[in-house]
Amino acid sequence: MSLLVRPPRGPAKAGVRPSSPRRASMALVTKVAPRTSDGLPAPRSATDLHGINFSWLVRLRWGATLGQVLTIAAVGRAMGVDLPLAPLSVIVALEVATNVACVVWSRTGRPVGDVLVASVLGLDVVLLTGLLYFTGGPFNPFSSFTSSRSRSPR
Repeated sequence: MSLLVRPPRGPAKAGVRPSSPRRASMALVTKVAPRTSDGLPAPRSATDLHGINFSWLVRLRWGATLGQVLTIAAVGRAMGVDLPLAPLSVIVALEVATNVACVVWSRTGRPVGDVLVASVLGLDVVLLTGLLYFTGGPFNPFSSFTSSRSRSPR
């Protein structure tokens, strides 16, 4: 965002001569938005909760992606379990691509709404379901984390 700012009016200081009359009348000032430590834009106000939530969601997604890659590598190599690496790699690549898109969205300064946050969370559920499907389906011990939450009480 750029702002045009007029310098204060008054007599010019002795010995100081502007390089051009146009520059003497206006100066171009660039306003830089403050950023958090990870490069994302800082919230504009305390009421920008969606932006705060979205920045935390992006951080959590990076951590989850790293954890998934390490788990796939550990199970495949250290434990000797034969995993379908092609579909798992595609799912992890989709996670990385959508997380990069989320970072780009955040850096543009566009508002973050309920629909965007819900869409990202919905995509995370679908991707996690895909990971569970390709790593044992209902026999995967982690599948109970998702299925127990979706069952209705009896």
